Amino acid sequence: PKCKSTTVSSCPDLDVVFLLDGSGSMNSRFGTHPNGYYGMLEVLRDWVRTIPLTGDDHTVGVGSAVKGGSFRMTFVQFSLEDEYWVCRNGADGCKKSVFSWWSQTGCKQPRLPAGKTCSDGRLSGDLSELENDLDWHEANFMADVTYMASALKDAVDIFHDS
Repeated sequence: PKCKSTTVSSCPDLDVVFLLDGSGSMNSRFGTHPNGYYGMLEVLRDWVRTIPLTGDDHTVGVGSAVKGGSFRMTFVQFSLEDEYWVCRNGADGCKKSVFSWWSQTGCKQPRLPAGKTCSDGRLSGDLSELENDLDWHEANFMADVTYMASALKDAVDIFHDS
């Protein structure tokens, strides 16, 4: 656990779901980055490494006993109309879309390689899980059209389920 300033420790814990713009508009060069998407992930990676995290992994959910200015978070990438992408553990890397017809087309979302653990589409305060999430999103940039309704629905579900 990181030391916390008295300014932060008196604050409540905070849960954050980041919606990552995985659309083609983020595919253009951005400063020293090959594209804006990678630039955004680099900023998030630096931020995640410096803020006080709860230390709880994605399985803890609402049972977290941490109190006092710590964060839990997860990342949801949006782009395509029929799906949103989150880093998933296990053999089935997919969570079915809110769109009923999508379940008939199958899932195109890659899963996390064996031996690693990510937030699995839930809130996490574990640095290793969050870094694996960001690595996964960096390796799986959708770079397609802009459509975020399904990602917003997932963000609501994450808060409800965690």
